[in-house]
Amino acid sequence: IILWLLAMTLSASFWLNTQFGFNIFARGHWKYLSITQASGAAINPWFYISIALIIAITIGGMYMIVQLRNHTITPKINATPVAPTEPAPVSNPERPHSPYQSSISRQPPVLDIKNIKPNDIDTSEIKSIFESNGYIVKTAPYVNRVQLDLFAVGTGEVLWLGAHNISTNKMQEITDKLNNVFKDTLEDIEITINAFIISPSESVNTPNNILIFTSISDLSQYMSEHQNPPVPDDDDGNFDAYSEYMSTVAEYIGSV
Repeated sequence: IILWLLAMTLSASFWLNTQFGFNIFARGHWKYLSITQASGAAINPWFYISIALIIAITIGGMYMIVQLRNHTITPKINATPVAPTEPAPVSNPERPHSPYQSSISRQPPVLDIKNIKPNDIDTSEIKSIFESNGYIVKTAPYVNRVQLDLFAVGTGEVLWLGAHNISTNKMQEITDKLNNVFKDTLEDIEITINAFIISPSESVNTPNNILIFTSISDLSQYMSEHQNPPVPDDDDGNFDAYSEYMSTVAEYIGSV
């Protein structure tokens, strides 16, 4: 039964991934599905049909396994006792040498941290800069094989993205991917994405929507002049809902 459940789980994961791009093992995908359902967006009916068929096949297979097990005939076992075979005498009682003894006793390799070049970017300092200027910092996701240094939200549906030592083309790919998620999950709400790179790997033909800084101090000076405006008194919880939505997006986009 366990093997059958494992086989059906893997089959379901493969089918839903290839047909609908849905990963059943990713919590972010389930949250994205719930957001899509709550927004009333159209979902392919074959997605629900596939899930129903998978459940039906799984239950049917388990039933057949139980039925076959109940009809299994136990073979008759010869009850005649068999005398145990005496072990051959050991001429040399000395314990044989184990091939693992030398590897266990060998000293483990020592990591020479003096030869490792430290990271010249302190991501905690970047977060502190935005928090001190009124922004809400989220857990930065891993998007398109890039670990972002910053993922922060501000009033007026503003999103800040930050990374270091990447190309401007790579940052543009990340912003495009986020914009596609917003278009699929939001209606009549436009998110303003402000992206920046500290010490880019290349900056040929830098897009207008990507800011370039040579150091964290330059970023700090710029953000001190672009502080986050306070939440309006008549906000009615809109900013809190936007902030929670961005937390879900950060978790979802890091898993696709």
